Formats: sequence, C-alpha cells, structure tokens
Amino acid sequence: MNLELHLAQLQQPPAIALIASVLMLAAGYGIGALATLPFPAIRRSALSIPLLTVLGLDLIALCSLFAAPLVAMAPRPVLWAVLGAAALYGAFRLRRDLTGIFKRPVLLFTAGFGVFTLGSALCLPYAWDEQVYQAALPFRYLTQGSAAVLPDNPYSALASMNHFLLLIPCKLGGVLMPRLLVWSSYLLIFPWFYLLLERRGKVAAAILTLAVVLAPVTPVMNRNAYAEGYILLNLLAGLTALRLCRKQPMPMALYLGFFSGMAAAVKLTGGGVSLALFFLWLGTLDRDRLRRFGCYAAGAVLGMAPFYLRTFLCTGNPFYPYGSFLFAPGTPAAEVELYHTQLGSHLYGLSGLSGILSGWILAAFDRKTFDGVTFGWQFLLMAAAAATAAWLTGRRSPGRFRILRYPVFAVSALYLFWAFSSQQTRFLYPLLFLAALGAGFLMPLLTMKQRRLCLIAIGAAAAFSIFPPGFNHYRQAWKLHTLSTREPVKFLSFAARDPEYFTMLEYIGKHIPADSRLLLVFERRGLYVPREYRIGTPCFQQAHFTPVPADAAGTLSAIRHSGADYLLIGASSQDPDYLEAYNEENARLAGHLRTLLRDGALTLVEVPGTGAYTLLKVN
Repeated sequence: MNLELHLAQLQQPPAIALIASVLMLAAGYGIGALATLPFPAIRRSALSIPLLTVLGLDLIALCSLFAAPLVAMAPRPVLWAVLGAAALYGAFRLRRDLTGIFKRPVLLFTAGFGVFTLGSALCLPYAWDEQVYQAALPFRYLTQGSAAVLPDNPYSALASMNHFLLLIPCKLGGVLMPRLLVWSSYLLIFPWFYLLLERRGKVAAAILTLAVVLAPVTPVMNRNAYAEGYILLNLLAGLTALRLCRKQPMPMALYLGFFSGMAAAVKLTGGGVSLALFFLWLGTLDRDRLRRFGCYAAGAVLGMAPFYLRTFLCTGNPFYPYGSFLFAPGTPAAEVELYHTQLGSHLYGLSGLSGILSGWILAAFDRKTFDGVTFGWQFLLMAAAAATAAWLTGRRSPGRFRILRYPVFAVSALYLFWAFSSQQTRFLYPLLFLAALGAGFLMPLLTMKQRRLCLIAIGAAAAFSIFPPGFNHYRQAWKLHTLSTREPVKFLSFAARDPEYFTMLEYIGKHIPADSRLLLVFERRGLYVPREYRIGTPCFQQAHFTPVPADAAGTLSAIRHSGADYLLIGASSQDPDYLEAYNEENARLAGHLRTLLRDGALTLVEVPGTGAYTLLKVN
C-alpha cells in the first residue's frame, strides 16, 4: 500500500466528517437527556442544552472504553445507525428545548467564528502531538481491536477519555475527526460561557467572552487536537450544574462528582479542574453532608475510575508513566517517567517559590517561559477584577466571607496543581475562564461609569494582546484545505515542515513489502506510516531500547524481539520534545546500529531526498 492509498483509507470526504461531527453532538444531547430522565433535577433552559450534550459525550466515551472491541469490529452502517438513533432522539428533544434560543445574538458570533476556523479543522492533522498520539492512538486502538495500553507509546496509558470518545467518530469520519471534534467543542464552549455570564449584563458577557476568544492561547488550542477542550467542557458542565441544580442537592452532588471525575479522566493535568469543582461544590454544603458526599464520590468514581483502572490493569500503575518510581522503582518504566518528567520541567516553567508566585503573572505575556503561548494582558485585568469583586462582596456583606473562601480555594487548587505538575500555558487555560467569570461578578457591584471603564480597559487589553500569527493560521488554512484533500502528501510535507520525512514515507509505501513491520528509532510520529509500526525511541517508551543495550549484540537481540523488518531512523528538526540530556544514550545506540551495519546484520536502504532520515533492513 503506497502512501497515497494509505491516506485515502484514513480519510473520509469532508462532508461525511462534518455530518459525523453534527451527529456526535446531537447524539450526545440525546444520550444526556435520556440519562437524566431518572433524575429530572436539571432545570430546562438554554444552559441545560450544552450541559446535557457534555454529559452524553462523557457517557459515549465511557461506553466506548468498555466496548472498544465491538466498535472496532462493527460495520460502519451499524455505527451510523446507532449514532443516528441517538441523534434522532436528541433532535426530537432539541425541537422543544431550543425554543427562543435562536433570538440570541451570540449564535451569530458563534456561526461566524465557526466558519472562520472551520478551514483548519478540515485539514489533515499535521502537528507533532497529533501524529504521535492525539490523532494516532484512536486508529491504533481500532487496528488492534481493543483499548489495551500500547507498550511502545506511553501516551496510550494516560486516562485520555477523549481518545475513546473518538473511536466511533474516527471509524465513521476518518482522520479529520480529532480536529473536527475539538472545533465542535469550542463552538459549544464560547456561547456557553457567554450564557453563564449573561446575568451580569449582556455587554459585559460579550466583552469578557471576547477577551477569552482573543487571548493568544485560544487559536493555538482550537487549531490542534489538544485535549484541553474536553477538560473545559466538563468544567463548564460542573459550573452549570451548580446553578441549575441549586434546589436539588443530591443530584447536584452526583453531577458535580461525575464532571469532576471526567475532567481528570481526560488527562492528569485535568486534576486541577477536578479540585476546583470539588471546592466550589463544597461551598454549597449546609446539611445532610454525609449522603451528599456519598453521591459526589459515586459520581467521581463513575467518571474517573474506569479509565485509570484500565491503565492499572495493563501496567500495574494507574498513572503510568508517572508514579513509576513508586510502583516500579529501578525498572524501564521508571526511566520512562524520568524522561517525561524532564519534558515538562526542563523545557517549560519556573522552579522555586518565586516561580510559583510569579507564574500566573508571566503567563499573561511571557511566551518563552512556558510553551510559546500566553493569556494576554486582559488576563491580569480580569484576575484583578475578580479579586476586587471578592473584596467588595466581603466588605459589604461580612458574613459572606465564609462562602467566598471556597472560590478562593478552588482557584488556588487549580493553580497550585498546575504549578507543581506541568507548567505549560495550555494546561492553565481553565484559569483564564475562571478569571473572566470572576470579573463578571464585579460588574453588578460597580456604578455604570465604573463598569464602562472596566470593560473598556479589558476590551482594549484584549485587542492589544491579539497574536496575529495565531489568527492568520485560519486564513491560510482556508487556502490550503483543498490541497489537503486533493494532494495530501504535498500538504503534509508543507504543513509539517518536514518534507524529507514524507519522502521517506512515500518510499516505504512504494517499495517495502506490505507485511513488513517498522521500528521507529529517534522518531515517534506514526499516524501516516503506511506499514505496521512500533516506536523504539529510547526512554520515551519502555518496550524497546530502554535502557539502551550495553553492546551491539544486545541491540540486535532487542530488534529481533520487536519483530521489526526495517528500522526507520531519524532525529527530526521539528521535534518539540528534544532533550539534550539524552544525547549520550542516543549516540550509544547509534553506535551499536553502525556496528550491526558493518557486521551485515543490518543493510542500508538508499532512499534519495530524505536528509537525516535513514532506512535500515534487518537481515
């Protein structure tokens, strides 16, 4: 199978992928509405629509985790029928629940934002993380027919509920679905956030929502298949449940626990959002605490435990690769944890008390300290506005200080969890929303003139902080999406800025036997490899070359054990996870491979135009 045919098999026409996206959202709403029939505590309103949609999507992810073999085996028409039936019920419910919502101007903004950003979602995933795991793993699960952890890809051991949510969409809509579902998520998130703020005034809600949309971090989050959008969905679902279930404490506890658990089930960094929701819910407790704690715990276990139990059953460590120093000290798994820990601490963030105290400030404008993106100056103004709202509320109603401490605990827990785990700006993205939400609470406490000045300042800061390259991406994407469909190899070579890599993949697709297995060494992108593959980069994963064998004989034994017929070797200049600390280990492995090449155990395959990439045949 050549590369063009492989890409054709991964893709579906963009129209089919869009239909699958719409069906997923409608099915999510239908399943969410059906699941709440025994607990009719969620008051019908415009806010209940996205809440029930997220509840349904979470349940789809849970079911897909348990039914991954069935999803892999099921014919596409069966999956279309199942998804269509749920979507049909969702459409029936929406027919009643959408009454009057189309009068809201926010939908016009959402439609414009959706059209503007759609071109990027219709392009093939080309970013590094997408090719390594965000888009690659759902297809590997479908290929192997199960949700078992892949020893050669440690990201498969993360909770990653979004990867299981993607199983059905990827089978129906192809490789565009990881981006399209993220795109769809933000089409829910921004109008939903506006609706949460609307009671503070429509103008204030519009400006504060726009301040979040225009933040430099937002276009980066929306254009890649990052998981943070799913964490945000569960954060907003929890905040909405706090409002809509206020008079129903038991269902509120169950829903808050479930959404808290699902936020952590997306990835470990979602734990900060889980803690924030827990503290916000804690502030609502007044009586019958034991039963309500029981409901909350039951919801959290239902949402989170299955995903971490899967990892525990496959690896013996529910947080693999993290925590391996405790669960498996002195093993290759511990070396993998060290590698991935250094990816977060060596490349990004600050250390020490001063770093913790200043990190949230630097996140507004310092691109170099974290992961190249910022929140913009509006974040500091909104954070100051939120702090002012808390101070004024406590000053005017001293008795409310007891209640105010829980939002403070929530924000502090979210921030400290980030500061002590992985300091990347995108992992702190939920704090930007909480700052805007807190700023909204200030509006009713100000005079009209003060409110106007405050909103003008926030709006001006947002306009000043716009990152033009981020939004220019979408304009360019509309020009390139047709190339992505008609000439995918040419598009990927250009978009990934690594034409030599795709030249190598083209050669592999044309000249390497179809039943061959490749071992990727110093390389980990596998989404578009047109043959069965395994990742063999040392210390990145534990299945192959971790630790690096002591000699060439040990290296050959490891190659034989992997079942590889060919080695694809290449250290890409586009690798964002390059660690100098591992240069010596990598050089040692490269030396063993050169020895095997001289001894005839490996044969060099000449592939012109591939630069630093090398293909070796195992004899």
